[in-house]
Amino acid sequence: NNGPLLMLVCIHKEESLAGLMRILKFCHGTPEKPISIIALQLLQLTGRCAMPIMAPLHEVSLISALRSNIDRCTRIVNSFLYRERETEGRNRAQHFVAMSPYATMHNDICNLAYEKTVGLVLIPFHTIWTTDGSVKESSLSIREVNNLVLQKAPCSVGIFIDRSNLKETAVENSVYRILVVFIGGVDDYEALAYSRLFANHPNVRLDVIWFKSAIG
Repeated sequence: NNGPLLMLVCIHKEESLAGLMRILKFCHGTPEKPISIIALQLLQLTGRCAMPIMAPLHEVSLISALRSNIDRCTRIVNSFLYRERETEGRNRAQHFVAMSPYATMHNDICNLAYEKTVGLVLIPFHTIWTTDGSVKESSLSIREVNNLVLQKAPCSVGIFIDRSNLKETAVENSVYRILVVFIGGVDDYEALAYSRLFANHPNVRLDVIWFKSAIG
């Protein structure tokens, strides 16, 4: 309530970027309470690199094992820069790149979240769908990374499941409906608090269903 939210957004595939941009668009930061974003691009460690890498984006061009990913990194960065300009600085992003085996990738995410005192980690679901609703790709490795992040993250974790086949430009004036199921406990209160970020946006309608015991 009294300060900016720092969010760590993880990107495995460029295909998930459009959906992540939509969700960030409706995180309604203000000049007094901006939403600061750490964009972490996650790359699988290959045989060309002997050691895991975690680096700020401006250092990537100096690391030979990451040079082949420069174009991909640049496209992702440009998407976040566009979002920052569109929100007039209310969504500010820092950029990091990590290259590691899937078995230890959760450590990159959790350690960065801890070092930066992140309030929320947002990770994409392991399955990507096509525009006609069929499964395009499903990664058991990314699923395991997500499970380990859920177990070990030092903060809240959101898993983003994108089933939309809409282009970003097509939802400019659409109304997004968000439903929060509230039963009780610290997790539900936290989800309710995060949902207020969306409820302040003019294109978002928030509904809360409160389940209460029928005792007595």
